[in-house]
Amino acid sequence: MTVPAIAGGAIDGVGGPAAIQTRINEIQARFTGSSSAGFNTVLANQLGGLRTASSFRGDLSLTGTPRAPGDRLPAGLSPAVDVAQQYLGVPYVWGGESPSGFDCSGLVQYVYGQLGVDLPRTAAEQAQVGQPVAGLADARPGDLLAFHDPVDHIGIYAGNGLMVVAPKTGDVVKVQPVYDQPTAIRRILPSGTGLRPGLSFGAGDLAAQRSGLLSALAGFTGGAS
Repeated sequence: MTVPAIAGGAIDGVGGPAAIQTRINEIQARFTGSSSAGFNTVLANQLGGLRTASSFRGDLSLTGTPRAPGDRLPAGLSPAVDVAQQYLGVPYVWGGESPSGFDCSGLVQYVYGQLGVDLPRTAAEQAQVGQPVAGLADARPGDLLAFHDPVDHIGIYAGNGLMVVAPKTGDVVKVQPVYDQPTAIRRILPSGTGLRPGLSFGAGDLAAQRSGLLSALAGFTGGAS
């Protein structure tokens, strides 16, 4: 079997998730008994952590209904988002930096502290650490989004135009849309530290995973075309 080559961020001869699934079904039909079990193991390994627009959209809940502000996002978007969502519903407290109450930068500092990363206390200081990200289109779950000039507000990007944040007095820690263009976006955890690909990853990341899947499937065909 010849694995289609990647060209222009896509895979030649493979139209998308539906076409890939069709090809998987064709190959899977060749296996029975223990061979089928081996196929399923490889398939699970290759697809682990992969999210596509067909499985998660930020504006919809898991049931397909419009997402209400504060809804919990799926686990596994990033370590920082997972930790931050443990504190959804905690009240906003100005100067707060513990699970009894957070302000925006207090939440960010506490979350990253749980991941072994020491951040400064204020939003303006946090907006200077890590690596800069060019824009929201390049942001990944776990990146910090800082707002206003001078910076006086900050949250944790959750992907697909959403963030986890302690918004303001009278509110609680919640998931909400990114309401304005960030003045700074900073990446604290580099690639390879457990961040799973989310919707904000580029086409090249998805194409690489597709290529890996097809390469694994090729091993089950015994070189058949």
